Amino acid sequence: MNQTSQVKNPEVNLKSHIPALDGLRGVAVAAVFVLHFHPDALLGPWVLRMVDQAAFLGWAGVSLFFSLSGFLITGILWDSLGRPHWWRNFYIRRSLRIFPLYYLVLIAATAVALAMGATWNVTSKISIDFLYLTDIPSLWRQMWGFPLQTYLVHFWSLAVEEQFYLIWPFLILAFAKNRQGLMKLCGVVWLASLAFRLVAVGLDWSWLWPHHFLLSRAGELCAGGFLALALRGAPTTIPRVLRVARWALYISFTALVVMVAISPGLSLMDSPWSTLGIAIFSIFFTALIAMCLQPGLIRSLFENAALRWLGKISYGVYVYHLLLYGIFERLTHRMAPNAGPLEASILLAAVGFCGTLLIASLSFYTFERAFLSLKERLAGQGGVAAKATASAAPALSESR
Repeated sequence: MNQTSQVKNPEVNLKSHIPALDGLRGVAVAAVFVLHFHPDALLGPWVLRMVDQAAFLGWAGVSLFFSLSGFLITGILWDSLGRPHWWRNFYIRRSLRIFPLYYLVLIAATAVALAMGATWNVTSKISIDFLYLTDIPSLWRQMWGFPLQTYLVHFWSLAVEEQFYLIWPFLILAFAKNRQGLMKLCGVVWLASLAFRLVAVGLDWSWLWPHHFLLSRAGELCAGGFLALALRGAPTTIPRVLRVARWALYISFTALVVMVAISPGLSLMDSPWSTLGIAIFSIFFTALIAMCLQPGLIRSLFENAALRWLGKISYGVYVYHLLLYGIFERLTHRMAPNAGPLEASILLAAVGFCGTLLIASLSFYTFERAFLSLKERLAGQGGVAAKATASAAPALSESR
């Protein structure tokens, strides 16, 4: 094990569960839910119109997931370097958390499509999802022949994370004796990610390239990884890292306020947000993670029990909330067939919220937990660090 990973700062304990990060996870998945279910309030009261507009920032929830994943996965991998079966244990633990629900949903979607009368040639388009390739724009477009693809569009972010997990362990192994070199690599990837988005927008490529592609979003993952590595230096450097993180939080928050003034649409479809916005949010969220590691108001806010519970089931919430959208729509129409557009959208959000929480809870405490219980049996060398973050990798799928 790396000697530098033994963090001894009394205020930052990276070797035990960090409840506030569960709360952060809960906020992230709530933001994504609001983005997809916010009421259509263009003609409603001004308060609802403001909420409707702010909801377009819900895409930042995925950015928070990415930063969390980078932080937690990098910490797990760095702390466990040198242990027996390092690579095998990592992938076993990730697979037991990610694959069961993911592939259950895809198999069910395939069966439903066939039952709806889709030909096998059309149904086979879902193979792009099975291979975790939906973040590649040219392949993502091919999925649109699949009857249920509308309810699977959010799986692109899971593809980004899975591809990152396939590459990142080997890079960490290559820099096993050079923590600072790996930190520099994180910085290079962050800059390359920003540059790629700027080029994609500048050359008017498809909006999918700056939004969905691994290289365009790897910067957020590496921002979290940079923090994880910075906190695993000499114990005397940790207070300085936290001070820098606090200033980064203030400065990035100010930059986001300026961004809102410049581009009030708040949508990721707007080029300021899909380029600089993603970069600034990655700094803001990484700094926020750092603030959750030390006593204070920010950590207390995210240690809220409701947020922590939502964070625990957030993988299911993320998977199911769009997957079941059509069912929620039909339920809403049955409950209020004569409702106006605003009332119907508010009711849909309420039905979707309650229904998603119910299904995600049942999924976590029955189906998902059964596979989680196999982690220690099949990959028992995960260590304390892995246990401390077992519900977090990937941040989207490790409920996160």
